[in-house]
Amino acid sequence: MANLRLINITKFFGTVPAVSDVNLEVTDGEFIVLVGPSGCGKSTLLRLIAGLETDHAGEIIIDGNNINHVPPKNRDIAMVFQNYALYPHMTVYQNMAFGLKMRKISKEEIDNRVLEAAKILKLQDLLNRKSKALSGGQQQRVALGRAIVRKPKLFLFDEPLSNLDAKLRVAMRGELIKLHKKLGTTMIYVTHDQVEAMSMGDRLVVLHEGKVQQIGKPLGIYEHPANLFVAGFIGSPPMNLFHCKIRKDAQRFTIVTDDFELTLPDTFLQVIKSSNLPDNRVILGVRPEDIHEMRPEICPPLKQQISARIEYIEPLGSEVFATCTSGKHEFIVRFSAKTDIHPDQKIKLVIDMERSCFFHPTKENELTMNNNESGDLS
Repeated sequence: MANLRLINITKFFGTVPAVSDVNLEVTDGEFIVLVGPSGCGKSTLLRLIAGLETDHAGEIIIDGNNINHVPPKNRDIAMVFQNYALYPHMTVYQNMAFGLKMRKISKEEIDNRVLEAAKILKLQDLLNRKSKALSGGQQQRVALGRAIVRKPKLFLFDEPLSNLDAKLRVAMRGELIKLHKKLGTTMIYVTHDQVEAMSMGDRLVVLHEGKVQQIGKPLGIYEHPANLFVAGFIGSPPMNLFHCKIRKDAQRFTIVTDDFELTLPDTFLQVIKSSNLPDNRVILGVRPEDIHEMRPEICPPLKQQISARIEYIEPLGSEVFATCTSGKHEFIVRFSAKTDIHPDQKIKLVIDMERSCFFHPTKENELTMNNNESGDLS
């Protein structure tokens, strides 16, 4: 197991920054997920940690030791790649044992390690089978076994499930979570699939254009994205965003668009009042599950209601996503599959404003009590 620190890591490919000023601390035994769109620098960062990419600025420190100039083979790191990289002419046992043989480890120790890993991954009955005769899921487990037998300080995973079908990916996510609990080894996992990231990581590191956008626990990032990029990337479907203005009405503040008005909850009053909002503009962020159909038994004030039209629906078994419009605004609402809705239906909706987020219209960061600037609403 290992502690890892990345200090001001920057890597250029030509004149293009692939990774820019990344700082991260991973504690012993933690499962960290690097997540972001293709080309955001997450695989480059993983390869820098492994030593497969060099010529970078900043420091990579494992257990207090700077490993910038340590060769990959001496870093005590095991990496599982997207394509598994198994030797097709070798058996499962030979693939798992190959790296240990290269390190001149005794045959008895190799046998013990391979059999132990095979038991963990349920590969005992496949040890004599050639890797080319295995299914994708079995090959993935062999690649994991080859990493496990090394007993490294740190595991690195570079999108290891991307070649599997949807059902097998879900199953293997569970297997990797159980494997982490069993081994207790520090793991860093790269994926562009934010659903995969949310379900696996102790903490997420959200990357965009080589820069860290937010680090935190999955639920914390989901409920309070640091900026508009995170709000749009984390969550499936993503957070709905409405460009609004803040207006003061007597003793209350109101959120105004061209198509509807919403009363600002008291819980956000101080945040909004003390934020320096140009022309009183703000961006309202609402998750699809926080918009509800108005029911007769719950009749909120007029300024919490939205009149909308359902454009189309996406049934997904236990739930339905409905794309709705209110004037020029288009947004997604999550309904239970038992809800009777259909395209072209006119509907009254209510936004749970207490669970909403607000973002600065130009800086694009979330407005919180921690990052407010002085300013007054006119």
